Amino acid sequence: MTALLRPSPGVAFFLVIFGAWALTSINLARAARVKEPPFTVVGSYNGFELRNYGVLLMASTPLDGQEGRNMDQGFRRLAGYIFGGNSEAQQIAMTAPVIREGGQGSWHLSFVMPAEMTLENLPEPLDDRVSLAPVPARTVAALRFSGWATKRRVKSHTSKLVARLEEQGISTAGQAMVAQYDPPFRLPFMRRNEILVEVISP
Repeated sequence: MTALLRPSPGVAFFLVIFGAWALTSINLARAARVKEPPFTVVGSYNGFELRNYGVLLMASTPLDGQEGRNMDQGFRRLAGYIFGGNSEAQQIAMTAPVIREGGQGSWHLSFVMPAEMTLENLPEPLDDRVSLAPVPARTVAALRFSGWATKRRVKSHTSKLVARLEEQGISTAGQAMVAQYDPPFRLPFMRRNEILVEVISP
């Protein structure tokens, strides 16, 4: 029986590096096509920044389970809505980030609707667990981190942001939000996550 040919260590290393480069390039190209809501940076501090967002239109759905652990179910509902599960069978562009927020046993997941959409021209969801509502203009503090947005890491970075806001004498308003910008296949060190907290404008 003919022995299987194995690449030399040098060739194997090249193939691994080339594969990682190719995957990274594909991920970046896909991410470049996803729009984000516009904002204005109004202050930069140690490890976080303050942003002004205009009115945002959100599609949201409740999350089951402690601390919103069942994100997959919520994501599928929202994805179903924008991919045609609505009264007009209309395709709606995907945007970033996906936002998770809540507390005291009540959590929900939200997609930001494209800037050109309004409540008047958005089709109605077919799933009654998906709701549409505008979020008023607000100022938020944003702390960015990479890797996976695990419960432990979210808690750690939220505490860090709250402590830095207190150092600057900036008051918060409402619960912290977790914003995730990347698809599941993005490499951990390239992932972009943010803790967002609404603040009382200093």
